[in-house]
Amino acid sequence: MLDANSLRSANTPPRGGTVLGPASSRGLDPAKAAVVVPYHELRLVKEELREFDEQTQLDVREFRHRIAEAERELSGLLRSTAEFRKEVDDAEAKWHKHQDYKKVLMDAVQAALDSTKPSEPMEHAPHELLTDCFEKLHRLQNDMLEEDRKRKAFDCAQTAFSKSNALAEDISELKEVKARSMTQLQSFLELRAQQRHGKLKNAFAQLLPMSPLDLNCFLNEI
Repeated sequence: MLDANSLRSANTPPRGGTVLGPASSRGLDPAKAAVVVPYHELRLVKEELREFDEQTQLDVREFRHRIAEAERELSGLLRSTAEFRKEVDDAEAKWHKHQDYKKVLMDAVQAALDSTKPSEPMEHAPHELLTDCFEKLHRLQNDMLEEDRKRKAFDCAQTAFSKSNALAEDISELKEVKARSMTQLQSFLELRAQQRHGKLKNAFAQLLPMSPLDLNCFLNEI
């Protein structure tokens, strides 16, 4: 049998027990200070808490494993597709740049033609400007043909862009899985902390004759 006030006393506990006191520090009547608690009851509480904590740790490891798996897959996917995703972005940017440049040249040719008087023959149009524009258009056309050839070799362009979209979806999904798992882990830890406190409160409520207020104060101290 144990003295229930022995757990927090600075004095040497009585033989065969531990002191939970002093009672006056918790606002208890000194006459009720000596409360005998069976040792095996305390061991049962300790064992129940041990099993509870072990299960909590198992669940936490599972959550962390899930987070680590998502992080590993995400890192691997980003690393293995970095070059491909850059090529897709560069090819798309270059195509748009060529289209814009072609439009500028065509507008320049049209402006040069429009600047000639209707009564003047075509050969009187600004010759140097037209020549320069046509040369640039020719070079641009060659560049675009070369890019087109590369796109077809690369292209599977449709396949490549489809793959790029699929990769973007996979990356987004893995990020969501990781974030969701981290949120679930945090919520789980908060819930288990509340449940553990509840178990302690229920156990001591059965073992110790305290008012609810005294019991809460006691649990906050241990």
